[in-house]
Amino acid sequence: MVTENGKVVFKEVRSLQDLAIAIPQPGAVPVPLLQSLLLPVALAQSPPLDIDPVIFDRLQDDDASIRRSTRDNLAALGPAAVPAMIRHLKEDVDDYRTKLGITYALAEMMRRSPTAETRQAISANLKEEDFPVLVAAAQDDDDTVRLQAGEFLYLLQDQRSIRPSIDAAATASDETKAADQVLIIREAGKNLSSDEKLKVIESLNDLGAVNDLIKNKDALTKILKW
Repeated sequence: MVTENGKVVFKEVRSLQDLAIAIPQPGAVPVPLLQSLLLPVALAQSPPLDIDPVIFDRLQDDDASIRRSTRDNLAALGPAAVPAMIRHLKEDVDDYRTKLGITYALAEMMRRSPTAETRQAISANLKEEDFPVLVAAAQDDDDTVRLQAGEFLYLLQDQRSIRPSIDAAATASDETKAADQVLIIREAGKNLSSDEKLKVIESLNDLGAVNDLIKNKDALTKILKW
């Protein structure tokens, strides 16, 4: 909990804040950060899977059990399935069942194997331009979509999520959404240098945040725990 003049500014009790307490995280994989805060991760990429479009159609089935099993089956395909999943998400980004199905499958993939190897393999199958879409899902008005996408990015710890998460945190009018983005930034930026972490904080402060959480530099630093 972070307080300012006796007022609770931020409390880890909802959504990703619960993860920050409940899930012990192994160290993030060091990745050098360039000034843009958007350096792609240079990792060996596994050959992408060519997934039958029919599988994605099942995410739209009116039978909830079919939708659930499809989400689980996508998660079981592993990192090589990520490019096809992201492509489908981008093609149908406004559809609720698509957003829920893809973000759940991605988060479940990480939950099943929250290791450095899994993070590396998934990151290798993501492009820089994929992160704004994922961060937007982590800002979704639907709590379930927001939590699934947020948990995925939180566990992934990919530095390419930092820049879009900075923008999302600063522009969020909902402080819970802003706090989720700060936690994503915290995990993704674990291995930044002290100077780079300071630049992240300054970037958050310089964007004219519309919520009090991001405006408060001291509180922000305490939440980041850097």
